[in-house]
Amino acid sequence: MDWTDFIDFPWTPLSSAQITFDHSTPITSAAFSPTHEVVWFGDETGRISCHDIPELNSYSAAFVSPGGPIRGLIADAIGVTSIASDGVYYNTMGCHSRSSCLMPAVVGAATSHLQHSHTGQQSLLIGTDHGVLVTYNYANNRIDQLNISPTAPVHRLVMSGDSRALCIGLSTGSVDLRDPRTFERVHTVVAHQGALADLASYQNLLITAGYSRRGMYEFVPDATLKVYDLRTFRELSPVPAPVPITTLHWIDQVSGSTLLAVSQSSRTVQLIDANDLSTPAPAFPMDCGSDITVVATGLSGGIVFGHTDGSATLWNDIDDDDEQFHTSAYGQEPEPALEPGHDCSITLDFEEGSLSAVGDVPDCAEALLSTWDHEITKNKVTLDMYPVDVREIPGLIWKDGLGIAPVPTKRAFKRNHIASIRQFTTAHRARRRRVQAGLPKLPLPGDMPDSKSLVEKGYARAVVKSGRLGTNDFNFSSHNHTSYCGLDNLFPNSYCNSAFQALFFIVPVRVHMMNHVCDREICLMCELGFLFHMMANQKERPVEPRNVLRVVKLIPEATALNLLDTADPSADSSISVRIQHFFAFVLEYLSKEGEQNPGAPSSLIKFVFGSEVSHAIECLGTDSHVSRRSSTLFQIKLVYPPSGRATFESVLVESLWQSYQMRVWCSHCNAYTPNKIVKCIHRLPNALVLAAHIKYASRLRCIYPTNYLALSYRTEQDLAHWRPPPKSNVGSEPVSDAPWLPSSILLDIKTSDGKPAVQRVGDDVEDDISESRAVYDLAVVIAQVLDTAPPEKGSVLSGYSEEHLVAHIRTDDNEWVLFNDFALNPSTLQEAVNFSYIWKHPCLVIYRRRSFDTRVTRERIQCPTQDFDIWSNPSPRVPSFARRTPLTFTRLGPNERLGKGTLVAIDCEFVSVEKEEVEIQDGEPFIDYYIQSRETIVDYLTEFSGTYQRSGRVVWSLTNLWIPSRVMDSVSAKHLTTLKRTYIVLRSLVDKGVCFIGHGLKKDFQIINLYVPSSQVKDTVELFWIQGRRYLSLRFLAQHVLGIQVQKSHHDSIEDARTALLLYRKYNELAADGTIATVIQKLYDAGMQSGFK
Repeated sequence: MDWTDFIDFPWTPLSSAQITFDHSTPITSAAFSPTHEVVWFGDETGRISCHDIPELNSYSAAFVSPGGPIRGLIADAIGVTSIASDGVYYNTMGCHSRSSCLMPAVVGAATSHLQHSHTGQQSLLIGTDHGVLVTYNYANNRIDQLNISPTAPVHRLVMSGDSRALCIGLSTGSVDLRDPRTFERVHTVVAHQGALADLASYQNLLITAGYSRRGMYEFVPDATLKVYDLRTFRELSPVPAPVPITTLHWIDQVSGSTLLAVSQSSRTVQLIDANDLSTPAPAFPMDCGSDITVVATGLSGGIVFGHTDGSATLWNDIDDDDEQFHTSAYGQEPEPALEPGHDCSITLDFEEGSLSAVGDVPDCAEALLSTWDHEITKNKVTLDMYPVDVREIPGLIWKDGLGIAPVPTKRAFKRNHIASIRQFTTAHRARRRRVQAGLPKLPLPGDMPDSKSLVEKGYARAVVKSGRLGTNDFNFSSHNHTSYCGLDNLFPNSYCNSAFQALFFIVPVRVHMMNHVCDREICLMCELGFLFHMMANQKERPVEPRNVLRVVKLIPEATALNLLDTADPSADSSISVRIQHFFAFVLEYLSKEGEQNPGAPSSLIKFVFGSEVSHAIECLGTDSHVSRRSSTLFQIKLVYPPSGRATFESVLVESLWQSYQMRVWCSHCNAYTPNKIVKCIHRLPNALVLAAHIKYASRLRCIYPTNYLALSYRTEQDLAHWRPPPKSNVGSEPVSDAPWLPSSILLDIKTSDGKPAVQRVGDDVEDDISESRAVYDLAVVIAQVLDTAPPEKGSVLSGYSEEHLVAHIRTDDNEWVLFNDFALNPSTLQEAVNFSYIWKHPCLVIYRRRSFDTRVTRERIQCPTQDFDIWSNPSPRVPSFARRTPLTFTRLGPNERLGKGTLVAIDCEFVSVEKEEVEIQDGEPFIDYYIQSRETIVDYLTEFSGTYQRSGRVVWSLTNLWIPSRVMDSVSAKHLTTLKRTYIVLRSLVDKGVCFIGHGLKKDFQIINLYVPSSQVKDTVELFWIQGRRYLSLRFLAQHVLGIQVQKSHHDSIEDARTALLLYRKYNELAADGTIATVIQKLYDAGMQSGFK
């Protein structure tokens, strides 16, 4: 019976070949290359061979071990590592020997191996027949014996599925479970009474195959596979094995839990599902000429069997014959093998013969080695002169197309100096300085990589591309691979997005902001609550935090700190510094704002982020005295050492405890005296915010050598801490491969010497409910990305900048997500703590206390706008002439209630290119608001908004100031209100379940920054629309559907809202009659004839 008769078996035979020289030499090991389409074999005589795929033709071969068989093979992109019984050997793809390391005689012969990294470097763990474990280090090519007591001969080494236990299979049938870090024995499982055949591990399960003893010297195969739970060390229900199992091998191509059980003598295999061990696994007989000795699988597919007669069989998993078969991840073909050269030597006897006896040079098919290419021999100038910017030359006078200027007395280059030589000289000097400081070498200007290869995928600048309909048809969902909401970057100062995302995932802060609503116009807590509400509910497209930034810009302290600019950030102001200042300002301002709001928990921000810091100032003059003062810090700035490497723990200690001397004025001594100042922290926050900015050259252009090599020496020293340490040399102590930024730390500020103590901890350490000792877990990492690649054609940018921010945030579900504006991708802790010297620099790091949820009481998310009174006085400070303006709407009566399903027609008009003015109405207008703008109106757009400018009039500003002809020098016949109150009114209608009717509401709600569920929106532009065609205007629909003329002279919002309501009713009538599709098609036909006018 052949395997192809079974539908469950996913492979079909592809090719077979004889691997060894004779049929009496069995194959002992096999391995697929992870990058090339080749497979390696090792046999009993110590010979390895490389064969191509799929024909299994011989590519290269060599004898590597004269003392015994090949026990294992580990292939890589360059060659293969052979584990023989007498040592470890490394050969290239062409089987050229690169290195070899013999096994010490006292440890015995190698029997099994396992890739391991317990020493901080990648190494091999090897078991021997003397019961000894040794490690082979790739870096120094050395074998070291582990200091553990010898056991029985080691038969198999396997790491558990959760990497928490090292399973050592012994020849006696037992399995030793040891700690993979300390190699201490944890437990011993007596799996089989006779001997062990093989073992495998999946998650928390251990599966073994072996023999039972019958009599003194006879062993019989066990009829079952033993299964054990590594958590409780208990034996579970065994798996029936109808044939003797000798080899267990995991197959990743079928599923991560499929185990291939091979029987050597019966030439049969079983496919066992580790997730369903109770279901009997079928046995598949294999039609081959000899027993199976070894099995191996490729990364991308394919399986190979080695046999006792020295042959090998390759099977594939592709049903379609036209599809190309690959076994490696990249599918690269090996380089063509070198053909044996021909003997072309000429024998000359210089004593008796002469050169003329050689005669003519024989004809050759290829060019001689002495032939030089014309491109090499022709004359050409390769060095350019130093470029001179004519705009920077003083006294330059142009005459007849020729610029004449005196020679500058001070210049950074010599006359006729070649720029390339100067450039390479600077590069070599920078390299020499970095080598002396123990830092890795910088690439030379000729070796600079392409800019697109610098930034990894997911970190590049998120750009919106303009299509046929502008940015409206841009698919934001294709950039969001998570269930969270991103933030738009099509506005100035979008660098603040990372700060908003970080605050959003501090759950108590998010809930408190979402529950807060007040009557003040400038309230940062309200705007953050509105933003968080949209981020928590809207998933289709990113959210624009324009309103939050508008409020921040109106705060005088933010203006003084130059946090926000209407234009792009200046070239000498890095966003890495600006985001630190912005985050500290927001926390401090929210703390002050909470104290001013009655009934609000004013201490929430201070309790979460506040660190109490004390300053002890000791006068060292004649009148020695000490004065103390305390303050609250919301951000701790990391202080890096001036030179050399330092651990994160030491840097944090020096940042939390600082002692320095300075000469200041002393009021007690009445003179300038030296003072010793000691700053230390005496109360730990629940969220520790660290400012990790590195002082680097502004606007770093990584792809330009001059700017790349212009990094200051101080910058190189600071950034050295964030990079992983270099590999140690031979004979030196091993260096830990742990990242510089730890995932969890233990911070204790009550120590004997007065300095804080910081140490790395694991997940098993509990956090004490104490103010002086806390365990922190990494929660947020905000990094600066230097992306020098120019934007693609069609990209829409609010302002081009080579630097932008990304944020790695641990979400509420304990998952890491990379937030890159509106591009969201799943991330890991390793990616969060990994930094690049060239393109990724740290900015802000936030650690959250492990007992944060128990220390901070979480509020329940409420709906603060559901019971909001929309008829309350919008602004008690509106002047009397504005309050006397006749209303253009009728308020609802006491018996008229807005509730779920109530139809409300709405229309929004925008009158300013900088800020918007909105008015909203129903069919019978019950709301007609115009928003007072604090920003300068540059265009009233009267044709579209219906708003006129009246010179010489003044209106009331919300700061009790009369501002003539600047902010609101137009007096509308509408009811004036603020943007915040308009948002609250609309939000109240949304929370009540009101259904909105309008034309083009998607853009209106997007500008207002209001989230409305799609079930509550009836947009007439979507109702009368054929997918893939253009949208129809309200004026066109009113004329051809309703037979009325609208928007004759200018836009009237009441008229537009009423027209949308009539269109919606007409749509329902046509839909009930079943003629809506015909009517819409006729509309497009009429539009094609009239030009949609």
